[in-house]
Amino acid sequence: MNNLLSIPPRSAKDKIKVCVLVGEYFGAMGTKWGGYGFLARHIIGKMMPKYSNTNIEVILGQRKDRKFSRFFVSQKEIIDGIRVIRLPKIPFFAKRFLSRAKYDAYLSIEFSGKYALKNDSNPKIPWIFWIQDPRPWYEWREINSVSLVKEKCRWSEKQNDFVNIHASGNGFRKIHFISQAMSLNEKAMDLYRLENNVRIDFVPNPVELPEINEDEILSKKENRIVFLGRLDEVKRAWLFCEIAKACPEYEFLVLGKTSRQASLKAIEKYRSGIPNLKFVGHVEGGEKFKLLSSAKILVNTSIHEALPVSFIEALSVGTLIVSNQNPDALAERFGRWVGRVSGDGFEAVPKFVGAVRDLLSDSIALERTARAAMKYAREVHAPEIVFPKLEKIIRDVIGEVS
Repeated sequence: MNNLLSIPPRSAKDKIKVCVLVGEYFGAMGTKWGGYGFLARHIIGKMMPKYSNTNIEVILGQRKDRKFSRFFVSQKEIIDGIRVIRLPKIPFFAKRFLSRAKYDAYLSIEFSGKYALKNDSNPKIPWIFWIQDPRPWYEWREINSVSLVKEKCRWSEKQNDFVNIHASGNGFRKIHFISQAMSLNEKAMDLYRLENNVRIDFVPNPVELPEINEDEILSKKENRIVFLGRLDEVKRAWLFCEIAKACPEYEFLVLGKTSRQASLKAIEKYRSGIPNLKFVGHVEGGEKFKLLSSAKILVNTSIHEALPVSFIEALSVGTLIVSNQNPDALAERFGRWVGRVSGDGFEAVPKFVGAVRDLLSDSIALERTARAAMKYAREVHAPEIVFPKLEKIIRDVIGEVS
């Protein structure tokens, strides 16, 4: 006898409602302008509904404003067409909101959204955990080797334990791991103490790629080198400035900004006196890709990286990479990897300088590698490739818990 109360399997034609869990939304609702927020707002929020059969909402955690209503009423705003939510601070009202939201799955950007995950009482809503930038203890040890400016350690044993409990099957919700770069898997396993046989699907970060004519792009490139990212302590932007000072024959552009006073102080002395170095500030959209595509090299000097979106954005317009970070071997495949550089890094400036000059010395090899880079970006990171794959994984996991 058929169970008339059973839920029929979900058809691929039916939209699924996915709740993105993230702590920032690229400046919206008073949040930071960080990489996770960029991914959530400008990549997932804008493009996932376009390239997959999904509806998206975003939860940023609990309300932080001082209004009395924050205790029992959620805060909601429509941003770029997506509903973005902060939950009430009293768990009872957060639970009520989540029970009415009827999400099909949670998608967290690294570990985010503990408050929502704890207060949604429906165990059949799976948790898709997108590994983005896991930092086990040895990564923090490396970060702390920088003495010029110190980065605040964000290690949380409670958060790591929360993930481990669900990954080991002792939690109340099914967790499924996906990873934006295969080189991050071991770090995630160390950080969250995952079993060796844990399943981690490769789902690269999708990147909004501009329509380009390869021949035209390559013909307009200048002897220009760019730095793209926040000028925070972990990025060690002072090394880029030192490289510029040592290479007066090339133009160097710093694309990015920071609000952190310690980081500003560390690079203040470079803002004048180096004729070939220009601080452009924060750029987005067409202006960012215009400047990025005009350059031949992106230099990354960070003490720590996962796989930064700036790498893929650069490769998509044939701009090659010189870096001391080599996630998924992209720097050595599409540019130069100078090797590991600890501490403040000043002693490694000659390595960067040599790599830049070596890469620019062979125009034929440079063009050949640039074309291969553009092909890679479009075959691996194009949203029309990534989002259907992500949707299928989410639907499969939903089916497993239904």
